[in-house]
Amino acid sequence: MADADVDALSSIADMVFDKEDIVKNWRRETFKSNKSFMDGLIHTTTLGLRVRSKSEAIIAGILEANCIPFRYESALILGGKTYYPDFTVLSPTSGKIFYWEHFGMLNDRKYKESAKEKLILYFEHGLFPCDNLILTYDKEDGSIDASVIQKYIDINVFK
Repeated sequence: MADADVDALSSIADMVFDKEDIVKNWRRETFKSNKSFMDGLIHTTTLGLRVRSKSEAIIAGILEANCIPFRYESALILGGKTYYPDFTVLSPTSGKIFYWEHFGMLNDRKYKESAKEKLILYFEHGLFPCDNLILTYDKEDGSIDASVIQKYIDINVFK
């Protein structure tokens, strides 16, 4: 397909699918969130969202600062079972949904094995990095670099 054809199709799609309306409607929709371990929601973002880790609070804060609509631990059904990715993100530029997992305790053997199983499950159901899955992790010392999180957002969500 020629570049002019792609541009024309893109213009038609923009007329039919108003991205602002998609974002507004998505923000209004109710969603099933993870109700397990509610006492683990001990960190609060600048907009008042309660999350489980400092790293998740940083990620949520950067999403909030960029005006990117997201859901925290929203239900995702894969193979008839319900999972709760850390974040479900709606790209305000493309209207595409991304699932975001942040792995914070990869030094823990059990946690690392669980993370591996989760990734295999995601791959089996068509969720892949550089497509519709964002993967981040804490460094070995438990730190996180907010500038790296911003780059992940710029590369994935705003492309």
